[in-house]
Order: sequence, then structure tokens, then C-alpha cells
Amino acid sequence: MFIRGANPHRWTPIGSTNAEKFGLELELLHSAGDDVVDTFQMPADLLPDAGYLAAVKYDGSVSGAEFVTQPATVMAHRRNLPRLLAYLRTQGFTGGRDAGLHVHARRHDGNGELFSRKLAALLLVSTGDWDTLQRTVMGRGGGRWAQSIPYTENSRFFNRLENTRSHLGRMGDDKYLRVNFQHQESYEFRQGHSSTRFSRVIVRIEFVAAVLRFLERVSVDRLSSMGNPSAEVVKFREWVQRHGRTAYPHLAEFLLATDAPDNPLE
Repeated sequence: MFIRGANPHRWTPIGSTNAEKFGLELELLHSAGDDVVDTFQMPADLLPDAGYLAAVKYDGSVSGAEFVTQPATVMAHRRNLPRLLAYLRTQGFTGGRDAGLHVHARRHDGNGELFSRKLAALLLVSTGDWDTLQRTVMGRGGGRWAQSIPYTENSRFFNRLENTRSHLGRMGDDKYLRVNFQHQESYEFRQGHSSTRFSRVIVRIEFVAAVLRFLERVSVDRLSSMGNPSAEVVKFREWVQRHGRTAYPHLAEFLLATDAPDNPLE
């Protein structure tokens, strides 16, 4: 059963042993405010994976509750989220742009901070098409709780990356960046806005999973030689459609839909 009112400290990953796991933090609004944390109940047999919901806790930034899942594979999230989100709607919970959706993923720092630097390059100090892509998929541009790092537009990309090195350490400087690097064992992707719609939540989880896999294929030398990393957004879209339609079907469908010129961005 879930832990009430506090962070869980014992994680029980769900899904295939060797598959990548992602933890979800979903802030939701409720008419009862944070009092709902003390009264929330959920049927024990509601979800396919017992223990998927790890905690229901207070969050000072929202009038409601934060729901925390166990680290789980994308497949496990697909199994459990439809029932969980449907139940939360019946209990009066709603999402919104004032409430966040955060995805945690295992750090990929086997080669020093190289992977973190690539990740920051595309999601933290990026511009143009990457900003549009993130805003479209994740649902909000950033703001107070998911900030980007400003830079001079005509600066060389590699210089910008070097100038942000202080943000990329194992214990980073600012937890309210789009990607929080403070955690020792995980990256925290903070740009999502919350929702009780499965189609929106799973797209945001698949986006994080796809970006991490995509970056394994991109050399830091190629990124550092580019004047504008936004060019990578085209390659990312193409990669998702070629290689990710099985692994990230909701993301692939979403990107095709938002690629249409007459489809307004969310």
C-alpha cells in the first residue's frame, strides 16, 4: 500500500529487470486542498501491479496532493496509469498548468558528466524548435518551477555548454531548472504540466525515455560543433518515427499529429 504524507525511502522497481525505469511525480488539484492527503483511499485491487503507487504526499506548491509512483518501466506505466488516473478523476482530482508532472530517470554518467552535458544542451539551454517541441509535448514552457538557462543567441553552442558547467554536477545548483541535476541517482524532468488524461501523461513519460535513448546515439562532438542545437529536433522526430513507433507509440502518434501545419500547439 502507498505511504501517506511523506516520501517513500524504499523503492520497489516494477517491470523487467534490465529495462529502464522511470518514476512519476504527479501534482493534482482538489477542492479539499491538501486535507485530501489525509482522507484519500484507494481500493487495494485497483491496479494491475500492487504497490505501483508509492506515496500520496503534501506539496506546498499545489492545493491538493502529489502522487508518487515506484520506478517502473514504460510498459508498467501503460498498464497502471489508465486505471489510476480514471479513479483519481472520480475522486475529484484535476490537473492543470499550475500543477507539475515530473519524471525521474536514472543518471547516465558512466562517462563522467558527458551525458549530463548532452542532456542539458538539448533540454536546458536549447532554443527555437527544441523549446517548441518541449512546450508542445510537456505542456508548459517552463516558468518558475522549470527554468531554462539564458544565453546569447549568437554564441557558439559549445561555449554555452561550458558556461553552464556549474549546473551539471552530481549535486547541481538549482532544483528548479527544467532538468534538475541535484539528485545523485536520477535526473528529474520538471517541465510537464499535470493531467488526469492518460494520453497526456504517457506521452510525457515516453518523451523522456525517447530523449535519453536518442542522446546515446548523438556524439557530444557533433553537438558542440553546431551553432544551433535546434537542428537536432528534426533528427529526433525522424528517429522516433523510424525506431520508436514500437517503444514509444503514443509519442510517435502525438508528434505526427502536432507536425501538421494546421494543428495548433497545445
